[in-house]
Amino acid sequence: MATKNKSRAARSAKKAMPPAVSALLPKVKKKARGKPFESGNPWRFPAGVSGNKSGKCKLLGESYAKLLAMEDPQTGLTYAELGARKLFEQVMNGDSVQALRELRIGTEGDDTFDVPVLVVVDR
Repeated sequence: MATKNKSRAARSAKKAMPPAVSALLPKVKKKARGKPFESGNPWRFPAGVSGNKSGKCKLLGESYAKLLAMEDPQTGLTYAELGARKLFEQVMNGDSVQALRELRIGTEGDDTFDVPVLVVVDR
């Protein structure tokens, strides 16, 4: 019981430290919970088989794609084309910086990342 409390204390102390300091400390491994399946258990996954065969649910994304592929009866353009035009109009009018960001991500991809910057000001 004392070791369990000690490891909890070590973990909570590590969380309270700045990230640069806590990165230098050794990681405390958590104890496995439960009992592993035995080799003949029918509920155990076979070796090399994933638990989620189809991946994440794509139902909503597929529904969006179907709606965007539909044609507008008035213009003959797809709803995706109409949305892209509307977004482009907002960018060209200077109405929305968010629209410009969306247009850039849609064409170039989202390869942005945060870079930590230390600014020192001499007075």
